[in-house]
Amino acid sequence: MLALPRRLLPVVPFVPFVPIVPILLVLPLAFGAAACADGSVGSGPRPDSATPTDSGTPTDSGGATDSAVLADSGPPDTGPMGPVSVPPPPPITFPETIGTVTITVQTDNGEYSGTDDGQELCLTSTRCFRLNHDEHDDLERGQIDVYHLPAGGLTRAQIDRVVLRTRSDPAVDNDAFAPTCMDIRLDGEPVYCNDAITALIGTGTSTGEARSWRDPRGLHNACYSCWGERLTHGPMQGPPSGDTAKVWVRIDAMRHVALVLATDPSGADRVATDWAQPGPESDFTAVLEAPFLREGTEYFYRVEVDGGEIQPFRSLTTAPASDSRDPVRLTFGSCARNFPQPIFDPIREAAPDLFLWVGDIHYGNSPERGRQRFEYRRNRRDPMRSALMAEVPMLATWDDHDFVGNDSDGQCAGKDQALTTFREWWVNPSYGTDRTPGIFTSYRYGPMELFLADCRYHRPRVVNDSRDCNGDGPPITDRTGGLLGRPQFDWLVEGLARSDAPFKLVACGSLWLASNPGAIDSWHSFPEARAAFLSELTTRNVDGVVLLSGDVHRSQIRREDRAGDYPITEFISSSLSVYPTGTPGRSCTTEANMLFCYPWDSYISMEAEHADGDWTLTAEVRDDTGALRHTERLPRSGLE
Repeated sequence: MLALPRRLLPVVPFVPFVPIVPILLVLPLAFGAAACADGSVGSGPRPDSATPTDSGTPTDSGGATDSAVLADSGPPDTGPMGPVSVPPPPPITFPETIGTVTITVQTDNGEYSGTDDGQELCLTSTRCFRLNHDEHDDLERGQIDVYHLPAGGLTRAQIDRVVLRTRSDPAVDNDAFAPTCMDIRLDGEPVYCNDAITALIGTGTSTGEARSWRDPRGLHNACYSCWGERLTHGPMQGPPSGDTAKVWVRIDAMRHVALVLATDPSGADRVATDWAQPGPESDFTAVLEAPFLREGTEYFYRVEVDGGEIQPFRSLTTAPASDSRDPVRLTFGSCARNFPQPIFDPIREAAPDLFLWVGDIHYGNSPERGRQRFEYRRNRRDPMRSALMAEVPMLATWDDHDFVGNDSDGQCAGKDQALTTFREWWVNPSYGTDRTPGIFTSYRYGPMELFLADCRYHRPRVVNDSRDCNGDGPPITDRTGGLLGRPQFDWLVEGLARSDAPFKLVACGSLWLASNPGAIDSWHSFPEARAAFLSELTTRNVDGVVLLSGDVHRSQIRREDRAGDYPITEFISSSLSVYPTGTPGRSCTTEANMLFCYPWDSYISMEAEHADGDWTLTAEVRDDTGALRHTERLPRSGLE
């Protein structure tokens, strides 16, 4: 990620080259500064007039429309046109009465800089906001914590201070809190940023320690954000269709963010194809689209925030036709717990067409949204992971640790919060169905169709002493659908039966073909449902099915014979970042259906190629340096 200097830079108006497009309204992209509707931050302290407030937004160029609306007549009926320009939306305005106060705090990285001491931010003599996530160890050394808090009717005019203070009793002597940066947003408006704080806040008697710290300048912007830039996370490519590309971003405040697309690598013919103004309700995340593209075509994209050229142009390619015979490569993996995460560099350098996460993407082990969002933010700041996400389209399903807790099931409380947060941070094609919630979805890419199962949200309870739930919801009594629940089970079987893809890859965070009696947290606990699923494949004559999973911190290949039908093969890719190659004490068990096992960090790459009248799926297990550890080939003719 290319970071702007944290100190404010002048915002240079950006006017892209815009090709003439028939019957399309195209407006220049002009940028200026905009704050509140009246241009102020209420009658209280204003941001420092000597340093421009970093709330610049595109000025209304006259007749700007909603970011999702193109010209009335749309593109011509002759077919895709390539990138289609969308004019910028009008300037953002903010109400006088505040709905949400967003506070971002960065803690110093010193050994004793973090604290368990309760802290709060006061904006008036009586209106203070508690800085605490109930299930998250916040305000720890080196961390950046974000709090979205209801303002309770506070108005901008009432704000007369910026004060950080301890909430602890004077008799308590916890480690003092050492913040280095804080930024404040009022309904998303960036009204305060200070990255030069040197306070020591606590109840002790250390040199310089005090119970509170007050910024003598009040509300002002001396920096963009505590992230050092306006684009805090992303961009991340979502899975493209044949005519549409999607890009996910997170920014620091409510600003105008644009997806800019070009057909030339230099960006000379770039146009803005979509705009968003994400707010605190989504943690400032947004998904931007580029419609009306050509199938199987390479474009070049970048994201711009308030007109800033923050990112370089990167390659982006639409999906191939379903009947294309060009080779396609999918890489997948699970369990990315530890930092740093060097495994993502060899994956990126191999340039797969898609990357699939099969669960345990983070280890939040909590349904609390503050904790889940913290884990997503922390993980996506890893430079190697973020570089991969910017260059390779992403798909994802979850497992237990990024659901609500270790070995958690559908009866655990908090699953709807987890679902909402998951949707904020991913760009899957869909999430469940109108009648059945969850994250399950399907996606076609050339000769592959991926079916991403949700193996947590509807899972019935089994006896498991390792399960960690923060309370329970209603029990799930129907076990006929196994880990999926009956409606999702039927959705999966029917989708597989309809698919004409040469390879149908079915992903679940938990193992399908586990045979060890100790594999409680897998399909092994639902043998009848697993047998019913495999039987449905035979009954419906579904060819080309390959199973994918993760979870067990070992990459494995398993195969199970079926009477009168082709064998079912399962590829388990785990872990991405838990046990680096050579970690002592690692081993593999011996099981009848296990063909291969590798006990250290690794990933699996699968390439579908067509030659001599047949497709072949070649799976390669590679370690955390990218070195090849095993190859397995599945001819399509052997999956019939």
